[in-house]
Amino acid sequence: FALRLQLRSYGLLHGFDGVVWLVVLLNGCGGLLVAATMKYADNIVKTYATAVAIVLTCVVSSVLDGSRPTRAFLQGMSLVLASVLLYNRKPKPSSPPLDDGEAAARRQAGRL
Repeated sequence: FALRLQLRSYGLLHGFDGVVWLVVLLNGCGGLLVAATMKYADNIVKTYATAVAIVLTCVVSSVLDGSRPTRAFLQGMSLVLASVLLYNRKPKPSSPPLDDGEAAARRQAGRL
């Protein structure tokens, strides 16, 4: 009963300060980014983005805290970064196969 009175007198958002609103805003933007990623990309891109975000968060927190990352973290980070680079690597363009007429013309030109 006391909580109802407190809710009526102060309102639902009592105690929300600037930091809380910043967290709410960041969570909302994160949700919109996930929705846009799923609409315009695919699930693999979302998974890689999540993995890279976790790695960056750990790196930034290590720098700010002054703590050293463990060997397992460094191995996992290198695997994540290597997989992202391999996934985004562009394949070398291959020349289209020649049809019989072009192949015969090239053979003929080579004999002359």
